[in-house]
Order: sequence, then C-alpha cells, then structure tokens
Amino acid sequence: MKPSWLSTAEYQGEDHICTRDVYGWFIQGNEPNYYKETEAEDSLERIPVQYVSGSVKQDYLPETFVKSVNKDVFELPSKCSGSTKRCSLLSLCHIFQPTGQEEFLQ
Repeated sequence: MKPSWLSTAEYQGEDHICTRDVYGWFIQGNEPNYYKETEAEDSLERIPVQYVSGSVKQDYLPETFVKSVNKDVFELPSKCSGSTKRCSLLSLCHIFQPTGQEEFLQ
C-alpha cells in the first residue's frame, strides 16, 4: 500500500476503540474503507489501530507496531535477481515484477 493512499480520505473525527482515543478516516475504494489510528499531533507519530474494508475488519495491536523495516527482507536470492530473470507473462508474479522504474522502498 502506498504511503499516500489516504491523501484523499475524509476525516471522520475522534473515536474510542478499547482503551484508545483514535482519529477516524473514510475513503471510498471498491468498497468503503475506514481507517483508525492513534491520536498524535504529528501524523508520522500515529499508529494503525483498525482498518475496515467492506466485511473485512482488521484490528491492530499498536504496542507491537514497528516504524522501520529492514530492507534486506525484500532482497531476492542471487539466483532470482538480475535483469535476465523474469516471471512468465502468464503468471500472477508478472503483474508485480519490478520494471526498474519504481520508487519501491526508497
């Protein structure tokens, strides 16, 4: 998911989930999407608490949230990397295969 996916979301106000005060957001996609995050003045300090898309509800444990990701976990083994190793055009992999022009993980 792109970091900017909520850039056109509509602020729904403050709410309370379990013991947390949260901000709520709505954005229409293929289904209505509701996102709730911890309250913090700085948006970069907010942590996901809940995401609801249609009939799918995901609750998060904010105390387990990690803001940094080790980029090494996305490194392909050497036998899979390189410009000569490409997914079949008929595979689902092909849809997600980098073309070299992405800003992925930058």
